[in-house]
Amino acid sequence: MQYPVFDDVEVEVHYYPSYSYNKWHNHRLLQYFKEESENQFNNSTGQGFNAPTVPFNLVFQLSHMMRHFFTQGIGLRHAIDYYYLLQQDITDEQKTELINVLKRCGMYKFYRAIMWIEASVLGLNKNLDIVHPHERAG
Repeated sequence: MQYPVFDDVEVEVHYYPSYSYNKWHNHRLLQYFKEESENQFNNSTGQGFNAPTVPFNLVFQLSHMMRHFFTQGIGLRHAIDYYYLLQQDITDEQKTELINVLKRCGMYKFYRAIMWIEASVLGLNKNLDIVHPHERAG
């Protein structure tokens, strides 16, 4: 759903952050979102609103892109958004947890493909150590 916050920027609002078309992966993804909800609702920006944490946003944005891949296609905007998200500081512990969540929710291979695109097309250098990019899938 589009939300009219800014005149020059589209803002999407979701009741659930995202979902999967696979029943089992969707259950695990929604379980992850529920487990992380308190962290997200308490992550204040100091400017009067909360924002997703980087690890949560890595999962959310990827699941959003994966849904678009199967329905409308992925646009440059999605790839650029994810590129800037990957520019953030991510600890080794967060990287390990990210991989576990992606595998549990059926997004690991897709993530490897996206990482190949991010590195090969957009020139990503930071955080390529999370997974080895998958050229063929990308």
